[in-house]
Amino acid sequence: MPRHNRRTFLKVGGALLGGIAVGTEVTAATRTDRFIVKTRGKRGLRGLDVVHEMPGVNFAVVRGSEQEVKRAVKDYAPDIEIELNEPDVNEDVPTFDASDYEGQPGDFLQWDKADLNVPEAHETTEGEGTRVAVIDSGVLETHPDLAGPLNVDLSRNFTDDGGDHNPVGGDDHGTHVAGIVAADNAEGTGVNGTAPKTDLVDCRVFSGEGASFANILAAVVYSVNVDADAANLSLGAYPIPRQGLGSFYGKVLNSVMTYANKEGTLLVLSAGNAGADLRKDKNFISLPNEGAQGLSVAATGPIGYGWDAGDREAPPESPAFYTNYGTNDIVLGAPGGDADLSAIGTGVPWFYDLVFNTVFAPTGNLVSGTFGPKAEDYPGDVTAERTGEDGGNVTVQGTPPYTTDDVPWYASVGFGGAEFAASKDTFEGDETVTVDYETGVDHERPAPDWISIYVTVPAESDDGDPTDYVVIDWQVSESSGSSVAWTASDTFGDGPGGVFEASNVVEIFEDPEIDPSSPSASESDVVGEAEVNGVGVFSGGGIGRDDPVNITYTGVSFEDNDLLIPQDPGYGWKAGTSMAAPNVAGAAALVKSANPNYNANQVESALKRAADVPNDYDKAFYGSGYLNILDAL
Repeated sequence: MPRHNRRTFLKVGGALLGGIAVGTEVTAATRTDRFIVKTRGKRGLRGLDVVHEMPGVNFAVVRGSEQEVKRAVKDYAPDIEIELNEPDVNEDVPTFDASDYEGQPGDFLQWDKADLNVPEAHETTEGEGTRVAVIDSGVLETHPDLAGPLNVDLSRNFTDDGGDHNPVGGDDHGTHVAGIVAADNAEGTGVNGTAPKTDLVDCRVFSGEGASFANILAAVVYSVNVDADAANLSLGAYPIPRQGLGSFYGKVLNSVMTYANKEGTLLVLSAGNAGADLRKDKNFISLPNEGAQGLSVAATGPIGYGWDAGDREAPPESPAFYTNYGTNDIVLGAPGGDADLSAIGTGVPWFYDLVFNTVFAPTGNLVSGTFGPKAEDYPGDVTAERTGEDGGNVTVQGTPPYTTDDVPWYASVGFGGAEFAASKDTFEGDETVTVDYETGVDHERPAPDWISIYVTVPAESDDGDPTDYVVIDWQVSESSGSSVAWTASDTFGDGPGGVFEASNVVEIFEDPEIDPSSPSASESDVVGEAEVNGVGVFSGGGIGRDDPVNITYTGVSFEDNDLLIPQDPGYGWKAGTSMAAPNVAGAAALVKSANPNYNANQVESALKRAADVPNDYDKAFYGSGYLNILDAL
C-alpha cells in the first residue's frame, strides 16, 4: 500500500492484529486521497475514481481530493490506514520447514483441535459444501496443507500494491489463520484444520503491516457476494473514539455487517489483544469487533501443555492473559493460545501453549559473524537480520574487525548477508545477479562487498565426488543506494575476486588452506562444466577498515528471479484472539455443512447454545461460553 506524506493521525492504543499486543501502540492515519462515502448506487459519484463499489450497501470507496468528494456527497469520512507494531512473543518460537516436519494429523502439538474434539467432529462432517473467507494478510497458495482447500479463482487482493492474493514479503499471519480454519493435513503428514473440506477464499487486505479500513469493508461485501457462509476477520483497531469520525465508521461498519448477516454470511471477529474490559470503555469502540451482527471471540489457552509449568499450570479453556473481554461484547471463547512470559528464554518449550499451524518463512539462509584465522583476536561485531514492513529485506549492521597490527586484511573478516538456493543447469559465466539495496542513514557506504555464485562440477565417475567452487567479486565499487548488476565474468582476470575451490564464502575465510587474496581455481575450471546451485550477497569488511556497515538488501535477483520474495512453507506457533476466531469460523462451517438450510443467525445460535461457561471462570471472558463443536453439530 502506498504511503502518503499528507495524513492526519488518530492516536489509539492496543494494536489488534494477531499475536499478543498488550502494551503496544497503533497509529491510525486518515488518508487524504481515499474516502468512504455514503451514496445511492452510482449517483453523485461523477468525477470521482471509484475504488470499491461495495454492491449491496449504500456506501462506496472513492479516490479523489476532499474538495471533490464534498461536492459530490454529503456524508463521508477519510479512509484509515492502520499500521501495527508486531508483538515479540510470536517471534520467539521455532518453525518447522514443511519438508522436515514429521508430524501426523492430530499430533500432540495441536492441543486446540484435541480439546475441541475436532477429529470426532470429522466423523460427522469436515465442512463439505461450505465456503469460508479469510480477510487477512494473504494465504500462501503453495503451502501443502492449504493448496487443496484454497479457491485461487475467487481469492482477491483488495490493496493497491499491485500483487495478487498471496502474502507480500514475510507476513504469515493470514496463512496461520487459514490453516486453523481449513488445513487439510497435506495428505497425511501435515496439520489439522477445523473444516478441511470447506472452500477457502483468501481476501488480502494487508500490504506489509498496513491495512485500510475501506479495503476490509470491501472484502466483507465481496465475501457475501461470493456466497461465503462465514468470513473470518482476525484484525482490528482499539480504541477508536465513538464521537466524530468514529460515529461514521461505526455506521458504515454496522451497515456492511448487517448486510452480511441478512445474506447469510456469519462474520467471526477476534475480540482483540489489549487485555481490555470492553464494558468500561463507553466512549470508545473496537473496530470491527463491536459492529452489529458480528460473532466476537475471546481467546483461551493452557499453561504447561507438554511441559512442567508448576503452579502456573492451567487448562485449555482458561482465559489467555492478553484477551479483551466483556459480558455484552464477547459471544464465545475459543482456543487462541496462552503464554507464561516468565518461562520464555529458560529452555522449556513454553511455546507449546500457543496454537500450532501453518506458517512460512522468507527464503534464504542468513549468515553473519567474524571469520578467519585471527577471528578470536579481532572479533568485530556484524549481524544480519530480516527487516522491513513486510519482513522481506535483509539488513547487515555492525562494526567489522579493526587493528593497526601488521596482518593481512583477510586474517579476520566480519560480514553478514544471505545465501540463496538458485538452480541453473550449466554455468556459462554470464549469469546475472542483481542486488537492490539501501545504505544506513549515518554514512554513505558503497554497494555490497561480496557477490558470489556457488557452482558444482559433477564427479567424473559414479564413485567420485563433485567439486564445489565459488565465483566471487568483492569490493564492489558502485555508489550507494540503488542497484548493482553483476555477472561472474566481471571477475575473470580483471577485477578483485576470482574462482575459489570452496562451497561458500565463509569457507574461503575459515579454511587455512585457502588464501583469500589468491584465487585457487580459474575460469576454465567452471565455465561450461559446473552447475549453478546458489547465490550469496554479503557486506562487511576486514582488518584495517574501521567504518561501520549498515546496508539493507531490498531485492536479490538471479536470472530475473527475485530470491528475497518467495516463501518456504512450514509449521509454527502463534497466539492471539486472531487464532481463536478461526477456530470458531471453522466450527461454523461444520455446523453449516451438517445443517445446509441454516442461515447465519441459526449457525451462530447453534454455536451459542452448545457453549458453556467453564466452572470457576468469569462469564465476561466467554459470552455464551467455551466453544463446543460436537454439541453444536
